Amino acid sequence: MIATPDYRELVTAVIGPEVAEAGLDDETVRRIEAGEIDDWLAALASSGFFDKPALATIGAQWRRDPRLLAELLLEHADDLTRRRLAALRPAGGSRSSRIG
Repeated sequence: MIATPDYRELVTAVIGPEVAEAGLDDETVRRIEAGEIDDWLAALASSGFFDKPALATIGAQWRRDPRLLAELLLEHADDLTRRRLAALRPAGGSRSSRIG
C-alpha cells in the first residue's frame, strides 16, 4: 500500500476562509454529499497551491466519500450553522479525519 499525502491543512487554508465568510447552507451540503464536488476542486485548482496529481488524489478521495469535503466545510461554519446542519444529517453519520 502506498501512502498518499495528507492535503487537509492546505485544503483547509484555501477553502476554509471562503466558508467562514460566505457561510454554508443545507443545499450546498446536500449537493456535496450527492457527489457535486467539481466546483470545490476548481477552487483548489485556481488557488495555484495544488498540482494535477494532488488534485487527482483529493478528487478521488472526495468522490469515494463526498462527506469528507462536507465535514471539512462544516468545521469552518459558524456554530449555529453546524448545529442546524447536523440536525438535518442522518443519525449515525460517521466523521472521518482524512480529507486529502
